[in-house]
Amino acid sequence: FEDGLLCVINQGGDADSNGAVAGALLGARDGLHGVPTRLLRGLTTSRYLARVARELLVRIAPGDAGVAAKAEALAFEAAGAA
Repeated sequence: FEDGLLCVINQGGDADSNGAVAGALLGARDGLHGVPTRLLRGLTTSRYLARVARELLVRIAPGDAGVAAKAEALAFEAAGAA
């Protein structure tokens, strides 16, 4: 995650936008476990983001117990990183 993100950002140009897109794609690929804990701790809104992610997951697959369990795990992990 971090190596890929730094590679994109260090290319210059529109580094903040490119970094945001790269972070989203790398995060989707690697999941929460792929993001270094020290970067998650730097998020002042990690609990809010976890809540939004949980709500999104539940809306994507309503009634899917596996998705609900993943969403709860995400919220738990993000709360621990805050």
